[in-house]
Amino acid sequence: MRRIVLMSLVVWLVFGAVEAAADEPLRAAASFAIIADFVQQVGGDRVEVVSLVPALADPHAWEPTPQEARYLAGTQVLFVNGAGYEEWLWDLVRSASQSNLVVVELSAGLEPLPGPSHSVHSDHRHDPHFWLSVANAVHYVERIAQTLMELDPKHAEYYRERADVYQKELWELDSWLLQQLAVIPAENRVLVTYHNAFAYFAQRYGFTATEFLVNHPDREPTPRDMAALVALLSGAARPVVFAEPQFSVGERYVRSVAAEVGGEVRLLYSATLTSDIPTYVDMMRHNCQVLLEALR
Repeated sequence: MRRIVLMSLVVWLVFGAVEAAADEPLRAAASFAIIADFVQQVGGDRVEVVSLVPALADPHAWEPTPQEARYLAGTQVLFVNGAGYEEWLWDLVRSASQSNLVVVELSAGLEPLPGPSHSVHSDHRHDPHFWLSVANAVHYVERIAQTLMELDPKHAEYYRERADVYQKELWELDSWLLQQLAVIPAENRVLVTYHNAFAYFAQRYGFTATEFLVNHPDREPTPRDMAALVALLSGAARPVVFAEPQFSVGERYVRSVAAEVGGEVRLLYSATLTSDIPTYVDMMRHNCQVLLEALR
């Protein structure tokens, strides 16, 4: 009788451990912080997600460390923007990840926009920063939800409910942005930025053009680029240049350009979050306030 009890206890412990392991949160990685925020909003306490790119680093050209490689080795799913945005990442995926790693490109299915039609560059590439239109962010969230539901069908209803709540919040944010930004006069609705990041934002929220100083943020502008942007700003109703906090080199150049025309520099967030601006919704609200103060 004692042996039967002991055997029953062993079986219970083994199956209990297996069930507990099966119910552990999904282990996910995101290429940068905004995508990690989207995943966390949908995944809640059912998903453990880490951003591979730390705060205030450039997601275009981040060089991963052994720490990111170790985390990725134990990851079940990796969420990325795609559209050529994370070229640095693929060597890490090939060398450090498991062969069954699920990689999800969140921008898949969206139509890319070219760089601005009135730019200091004639060779502008398409803009991969889809998420700066909230409508596109909703698309990202849906792809995340569908992926988590497929990987963890036991908790599919949980993911669906959280995604629905968050998408409703995003549509409310979108409506708020459209309403708030509508007060900026038409002649001031031009974004002059350090690099090509705000085409989708401009299209969605009624800005007529997006000018930028460099095609890629790891390249320095030429004297010709600088002169062209100075000439452009000289005729602007509001000579404001927008820098991004993750590009310290870029801020130096835009301050130089602004000084030439008696303009000012403001910071817009595009691809990073901080302790002061910890979520995508916070970031978009912050950017709206900056634009109202600079251009209204």
